[in-house]
Amino acid sequence: MLQRSVSLLLFVIFFLTITNAQTNPDPETIFSTGYDYYYNSGGRKIFDLHDLDGTGSKDPIGTGTLLFTETGTKKVVFAYNAFAISNYFSAFDSAMGEFNWGSIQYCEGGPLNENALIMAHHNGTTWHSIIDLIYFEPVQPFPQATFGGIYPQFVYLQDGRIIATTNDYNIYVSTDQGATWSVDRAIGEGDTSVDLSSAQGPDEVSIIKSKNNQTIAMFGTWQDAIVMGDTATVFYLYYSTDSGVTWNGKVIGKGDEYEQVTNRNYAPYFTLHKSGIVSEEGVIHIVCNGIGKGIFSGGTDTVNVYPLLYWNSSAEEWISISDEVMEGPDDGFGNNLIDYAPANSLGQSYPHIAITDNGVGLAVIWTGPEYITAPGFGAINIYQGDGGPNSRAVFYTDIYFTTSNGSGTNWGAGANGLCDGALEYRSETFPTILLKGLTHASSDFETTLIPYIFYSDSIPGSFIMGENGFMADSKWLLDYLAIIGDIWPSGVQEYSYPDVYFLYHNYPNPFNPTTKINYQISEISFVTLKVFDVLGKEVATLVNEEKTAGSYEVDFNAEGLTSGIYFYTLSAGSFNETKKMIILR
Repeated sequence: MLQRSVSLLLFVIFFLTITNAQTNPDPETIFSTGYDYYYNSGGRKIFDLHDLDGTGSKDPIGTGTLLFTETGTKKVVFAYNAFAISNYFSAFDSAMGEFNWGSIQYCEGGPLNENALIMAHHNGTTWHSIIDLIYFEPVQPFPQATFGGIYPQFVYLQDGRIIATTNDYNIYVSTDQGATWSVDRAIGEGDTSVDLSSAQGPDEVSIIKSKNNQTIAMFGTWQDAIVMGDTATVFYLYYSTDSGVTWNGKVIGKGDEYEQVTNRNYAPYFTLHKSGIVSEEGVIHIVCNGIGKGIFSGGTDTVNVYPLLYWNSSAEEWISISDEVMEGPDDGFGNNLIDYAPANSLGQSYPHIAITDNGVGLAVIWTGPEYITAPGFGAINIYQGDGGPNSRAVFYTDIYFTTSNGSGTNWGAGANGLCDGALEYRSETFPTILLKGLTHASSDFETTLIPYIFYSDSIPGSFIMGENGFMADSKWLLDYLAIIGDIWPSGVQEYSYPDVYFLYHNYPNPFNPTTKINYQISEISFVTLKVFDVLGKEVATLVNEEKTAGSYEVDFNAEGLTSGIYFYTLSAGSFNETKKMIILR
């Protein structure tokens, strides 16, 4: 039977002070559960959208782990919000015992068209369940085929294939709706640039796909990998551009190495939380917790740093997209962040990235420390412990977001808290945001509601991880970020750092015929900005004069130039940097 908790979805909206974004102060409860830890390193897909009630708007569907009592049986449920109600039910056969850590996808095309697919682990292996979205129940009899290990993640393709992976690092394929499974290959197989055979892999390998099913990507961190004869911790990307027929690999980050984050002096470890998304054009976008060491702004000593990092397969550069004031070793009021971090929430944690259908708009949502007033102006909000056997002082967490309206070439301020004031003295974590069905627009003056879900707990610290107490009334909540006017908050700009020289990627790129180039200089300098073709011939001089310290934007009109690859070079004092641009007519 469906368990129903009927309530109206009320959108009482208030303004955030930083942007034109709004959020709902009374989020909708999807279901309550005391299970308060949802993933280790690879952000699993726990939320999707589909028009369930035929109203023309997309309704949330999701999955989560249900736990009513401290020693109870864990269940993986299917949950949805439609028909003005929130419902949930067990996605697997409860008589079999515990299931844990589900992932979900709404299926489009193939034999599972317009159903939902959920995977979870049970007794050390991976199981799956098909959810009928007409009758709102699992398709029975329940599938009996199992494969691999635990922590499954998967994609369903429009031709009916299911591609999945677990913590055994094999790629599994089913062509018969999960009735049978076969090992296609091991992650990294065929890549001669790296040897993962003796490396320690991640707890979870993330897997993502483009909407057209052409690009599929898996990624995670492997420790003690062999790269060019050296042992290293690597952030490894394994991807296919032909729907999983052939695969390629690439190391996109090395742990504990400087000069990888272009706008910070940091050496990330690349060991914690990650999430990704693929555009229709096959551009892979990845965000991750950037905990590591570095020289924090204004300092001279190496300290712990806690940024949120972003990378895409077009630029192939890591940048920090969080607010620098939140990335340092403490809150500026004597509270060291690592001393009070709940579970694995080390700084900017559990990020999730979403993309609009046209690949232009991006949004990232994540968990960060909750501040008594605002980051940089007040201390973190510390819960002193519940007095129980596992009592520990930890900070409350809040949810933050930032956006790009340029396919990841520019980002907002990165410190827009969503839950402060609305759910103060609770911890909000494991957020997921979806932009499915949206396209970026510059003149849409209607209110656009963007759904996100998150876990809310009145006691910070994870009971599952041995911190503080169990709370049965903790819950998964559905809320909506509302943007009035443009789909994206106003004032989205490139980052600006006063103590460095920086040349940004042009936007848009590719372009026809105009694009913008932004750069920054830290002191008065004679500046040249020139454009060259692939043969090194100068085709344009955009800047050739002395400039004072600051940030600048230059328009480049390529009228008269042919399609192809070009390079632009910024020279200022001893600084010299070149980046690539593409004219596409």
